[in-house]
Amino acid sequence: MLEIADFVAHAVYQCANLTDSNFGIPEPRYFLEISSRFAGDERNCPNGVGLKFIHDLKSMKFEPEIETMFRSVKVTPPVKLR
Repeated sequence: MLEIADFVAHAVYQCANLTDSNFGIPEPRYFLEISSRFAGDERNCPNGVGLKFIHDLKSMKFEPEIETMFRSVKVTPPVKLR
């Protein structure tokens, strides 16, 4: 049975999937659909908090538009409980 983590991993992987079976085209749509749900820092940025790269974003060598997407994505902060 698939779990939520499997869907998240698949969505992130598709951003870097340049295989022939994917026609060499990354697919960020799935990631963009769920990206607002990631944990984020005080600036609502998920990088380094809810989304951690092996080294840093630049060393991952994503396609330019995918790197730009990862740099600009914002998360929705949680609602504070009283």
